[in-house]
Amino acid sequence: SKILLHGLYPSSEPTKVLGKHPLVDEILIREGFLALNYLIGFKRSDQVSINDIGEIDWSLIDITKYRAHNWHLFGNINNRSPYAIAFTSFGCPHSCDFCCVNLMYSRVQLRDMSLVYQDIKKLYDQGVRNFKFMDELFTMSSKRVAELCHLLIESDMGDINCWAYARTDSLDKDLVKLMRKAGIRWLAIGYESGSQLILNSSDKKQSLKKVYHVTEICKNNDMNICGNFMFGLEDDTHETMMDTLQLAIELQPEWANFNSVSAFPG
Repeated sequence: SKILLHGLYPSSEPTKVLGKHPLVDEILIREGFLALNYLIGFKRSDQVSINDIGEIDWSLIDITKYRAHNWHLFGNINNRSPYAIAFTSFGCPHSCDFCCVNLMYSRVQLRDMSLVYQDIKKLYDQGVRNFKFMDELFTMSSKRVAELCHLLIESDMGDINCWAYARTDSLDKDLVKLMRKAGIRWLAIGYESGSQLILNSSDKKQSLKKVYHVTEICKNNDMNICGNFMFGLEDDTHETMMDTLQLAIELQPEWANFNSVSAFPG
């Protein structure tokens, strides 16, 4: 048997990783669909896409042992299990300076929403009510999000509790209302900084005016927010980091993550 590594670190420095870990035989970089297919002798095609991935065989694990985040179940903390994931896309169309996501993806790939719905329905029938969308940016296409939301609403799975990653510039009132109706009850939003100067220098392409506007929309439509904030970005000063803290206090998200920036390979 061979040992194969995949992930952000191996993708960022494959030669170094192979040299440092002699027991490792292969490094699978980025998405790795094509390379993995060749390695296992499954498919000889140069056109392998996200829609060619087979469904996850959840029978191989005991899904009752997996629990949702505690904040995901505020008010219902004793029902964190079972818990499962779904995904509608790989990659991100943005290029924020501090983010390593694009090391893992050669391009944005979009999954057929009917396949996503099938995954969720099968898990729902097995008793799963708590879901996480693994997409780096679930809301990159409002049209696609709306398509999935309508499928979920029509299926009468009104008791699901999902969360997903979003950006303020990809949200509006109609989309937030539709997602909430479909069972997406939490959005993890990357606010990052309370300084427009830092947002601009980090290539975040986000305005503080939009931040306040979208947060108000979410609060007015019963959409919970997991707010993500960063301290120590490249041009951060004590003053700009205090601006970030003040932003978190003013926005009052239901949950807040405060992250200290660390530089990693890649």
